[in-house]
Amino acid sequence: MEFSRWQMWTAALVVTICSAGSAPAGTLLVANKSNNTLSVFQTPRFEEVATLPTGDGPHEVEVDSTGTFAAVSNYHEEDRGSLTVVDLRDLSSRVVDLDGHTGVHGIAWLPSAERIAATSESSDSVLVIDVPRGEVVATIPVGGESPHMLVVDRAGRFAWTANVGSGSVSKIDLVQEKSVATRATGDGAEGIALSADESQLWVSNRGDGTVQVLDPIDLRELADLEIGGMPIRVELAKEGRLALVTSAVGGKITTVVAKSFEVVGEVSTRGETNWSTGRFASGLFGLLPVPVGAQLSLDGESFYVANSFGGVVVEYGLDDLEVRRRIIAGQEPDGMAVSPLDVPRQFRPEGESLGHSRR
Repeated sequence: MEFSRWQMWTAALVVTICSAGSAPAGTLLVANKSNNTLSVFQTPRFEEVATLPTGDGPHEVEVDSTGTFAAVSNYHEEDRGSLTVVDLRDLSSRVVDLDGHTGVHGIAWLPSAERIAATSESSDSVLVIDVPRGEVVATIPVGGESPHMLVVDRAGRFAWTANVGSGSVSKIDLVQEKSVATRATGDGAEGIALSADESQLWVSNRGDGTVQVLDPIDLRELADLEIGGMPIRVELAKEGRLALVTSAVGGKITTVVAKSFEVVGEVSTRGETNWSTGRFASGLFGLLPVPVGAQLSLDGESFYVANSFGGVVVEYGLDDLEVRRRIIAGQEPDGMAVSPLDVPRQFRPEGESLGHSRR
């Protein structure tokens, strides 16, 4: 049976509309490292409604428990260090000065939704930042070198850091403001994730090509997995039952069952490159997309992967690892976050900044 072009086009349109309608309303945020911007997309149609300026080298973005505020770590700020905090209700933003702490990368909102824990590679510490006051209220040495990413438990009592410089993980008591344990994991420990029941701590060691699973209480090893291809981020899905690992150089996503530590899926990201936002690297345009950031969707049925060199964010179905859509953000997209808040539509004349204020 043959189909006309009109019939095929109509079928494709129906599929697109149904796919768009299946996702819940809300917001997807993407930090663009080379543009120094934050892209704001309305779901489920993934329309980019705003592009907001950030500080130099925005690497990570996190949304507070209320879905109202987003914090962006400006990793390349070399003067005093800073965060950009965006109010998603009106897309206004403010800059929080970090008083000389630079190389700020991993961030996590504490339960109060008024404080943030952040890593500072320049001071080998975890910072506790009071956002309304706009100041650093605690500086906690981690006992390792160059803390990169971090996670915080639900109670806001403990934080764990992946120390890329020393290839280790540190456990930080945020109440007593001290490091209580450090364990060597592997070369280039960078990505880190805590399971929903807080029984497993996953760490990706980019230099060794491994992912280790630790007991968060005493940091003893539960598993050591060979992943390869420079595993750089870990995202946990299905209430912590499934781990998603992005491998930057290998150009792949690996899925692992958390209970058995069995690798159950792998998908290549090669070719996921946009001509307008992608980056040439040693002549391997399209073959080296460098998947880095990973983010679970609002409904938990899919996840997003930011192909940093590819200049494109790709959404995959969680169960089948099939591509659902490709989202064009800015240059070198990396950290991502989602909010159930439906952000306002705003329009601006060409060349005029949108929704940004410093206060």
